[in-house]
Amino acid sequence: MQALEQADLTSIQMIACDVDETLTQNGRFQATTLECFERARELGLFQGIVTGRPFAWAQVLLEWFNLDFAIAENGAAALLKRDESIDVWHSIPDRSERSHAFKERDKALEEIFRTKSHIVESLDNCGRIYDRAYEISSLQSREELCTIENEAKALGLNFTYSSIHFHLWIGSHTKGAAIEELFFKKFKAKEILYLGDSANDASAFKLLPKSVGVANVVRSNDRLQQLDSLPKFVCDNPSSLGVLEALAKVQATRE
Repeated sequence: MQALEQADLTSIQMIACDVDETLTQNGRFQATTLECFERARELGLFQGIVTGRPFAWAQVLLEWFNLDFAIAENGAAALLKRDESIDVWHSIPDRSERSHAFKERDKALEEIFRTKSHIVESLDNCGRIYDRAYEISSLQSREELCTIENEAKALGLNFTYSSIHFHLWIGSHTKGAAIEELFFKKFKAKEILYLGDSANDASAFKLLPKSVGVANVVRSNDRLQQLDSLPKFVCDNPSSLGVLEALAKVQATRE
């Protein structure tokens, strides 16, 4: 990873940000979070979030922060603002295919957690469509996370984790795949600035030449190196302060 000051951001037209510990700090939105969105709007950037949080959150975040898009559940589904309307996008467009995938997912989850009653489901699972999330803090060890990953893959599930949750689902969606499908006809890869902090950002870090880790991404360096998906650049500042740092560099290229 290179320092952010080495990045050439003159071509940036779009910004996409992870939410937890990228736009938030210790699980909370800060005054600097709102400042990030306002600064991006002042710069005329097409902007939105790419989060592991549930699809039910997407409309709230889209409207509250006046975003152009909100991609949820690690790339599974999205809301896209179109003038006065909002389009819904699914990574599995066919409803019957989704229903079948969810039944298979639930059977696999029952098998995995039959002997792991201490694992705590995320309270926001009630708002999820594609995946199921579980609290990282309920794991007994880091080794247990690896065990769950291996069991999930053996049963046909995909796996990733963030700073707060690990996620299990059926389907090929990732954050990077969603960005590519939704926006590569509108923007070149080099025109998209992506900021994140964790392993579930790996696909976007790998896809985009202007991918940036906020300073706290170092907590996930081992996993990202294992996935060969470190961000190209890293901020000096953590969380939303890092996002503001990146936006200040974009602004400097336009003065």
